[in-house]
Amino acid sequence: MKRWQNSPTEARQIDAAWAETMARRATDLAYPPTPDIAAAVARQLEQPSTRQKHAVLRPVWAGLLALVIILAGLLLAPPIRAVILTFLQIGAVRIELAEPTATAQPSFSTPTPRLTATPQFLSSWLDLNGEVSLAEARTQLSIPLRLPAYPADLGDPDRVFVQKVGGTGSFALLIWLESGQREQPRLTLMEMEPNAFVSKGGAQIAETTVHGQRALWTTGPYGLIYRSSGTQFVRLIDGHVLIWTEQVAGQEVTYRLESGLSMAEA
Repeated sequence: MKRWQNSPTEARQIDAAWAETMARRATDLAYPPTPDIAAAVARQLEQPSTRQKHAVLRPVWAGLLALVIILAGLLLAPPIRAVILTFLQIGAVRIELAEPTATAQPSFSTPTPRLTATPQFLSSWLDLNGEVSLAEARTQLSIPLRLPAYPADLGDPDRVFVQKVGGTGSFALLIWLESGQREQPRLTLMEMEPNAFVSKGGAQIAETTVHGQRALWTTGPYGLIYRSSGTQFVRLIDGHVLIWTEQVAGQEVTYRLESGLSMAEA
């Protein structure tokens, strides 16, 4: 076979033609878009690394942990714990568990004292103003008034009072008198709207249940305090009182039964 060999001039002409052909074809090819590498690198540099994020969050978590430790220490400190646990709430009744003492006071700034009206002491519930009939009391309160079914001979109350408390709520006081003793209550039932708050202090307390719900049995002597029409009323209680709550017509009603009954009877 005879081999052909191009002259140098011919070889240069062939190479030039080949290069020109490839250049023309290259313009007709569709190249994929080139990624913007520079922009991607810039964004990566702007975002903090995982290590940087941890470095930023570490002081925040340390601060939160320190706050939790401080709060836990305050709760365990006797002065703060004594202040927190000085009352017990059941429905609209707040019971003061202990009188604050000099050693149980935290070192907070002393508030500016405010002038308060002279309290009015009630020697008997029968000394109250605001006496109404049972029917009138039912129209004045937003809660339905219910009467005890025990003792069986109780019947309707002999005296009924309605008191506005704190300007936001009311309570009805139903009093049954001893037979033949028109000044001696046999049983007193207070039925309180959700916002009719009263407080008492210094009572002996025992927990019990009424209809399966938590209730408190208190024993006097202690003072019961409430504010009505700008006057603070104080009544010394020297007997047994049962306090509980029930949901009636979609509202929480607080009941306070004062009587000579035993805990089981009440």
